[in-house]
Amino acid sequence: MNQVTSLLKNLRHILTVFLVGITFFVIQAFGYSTTLQAHAANTVTTPEGTYYKGVPDSDANDLTNKANRAANSTRNNVKSAADNIREKLNLDEPLPRSTKNFLQSTKEKVEDTVMPVIGKKEGYYQER
Repeated sequence: MNQVTSLLKNLRHILTVFLVGITFFVIQAFGYSTTLQAHAANTVTTPEGTYYKGVPDSDANDLTNKANRAANSTRNNVKSAADNIREKLNLDEPLPRSTKNFLQSTKEKVEDTVMPVIGKKEGYYQER
């Protein structure tokens, strides 16, 4: 019987130390600090909600730098892709003469094909 009570006392001491340790780490992880208090001073509470007056300078500069780096990276990627497409499709070169002739002949054929249909509908079809 004495062994059981001494075992329960030892278990109680071990459990108490364990819970105190866990509590200490939980408070450190989720507790308030001076940083959170400083951020809380930068808020305005209204009936609609809580609004922040601004972003701390260190965070604002860091976010601005990250945004600028991302924008520059995106700009460079888009520019290189556009240059690649321009080079592959030869967009900087003028149209060859044969292509211009083909487009002109296509326009003439369309006019010859469409004119008889339009003329029949409107009643002024003329043979050529």
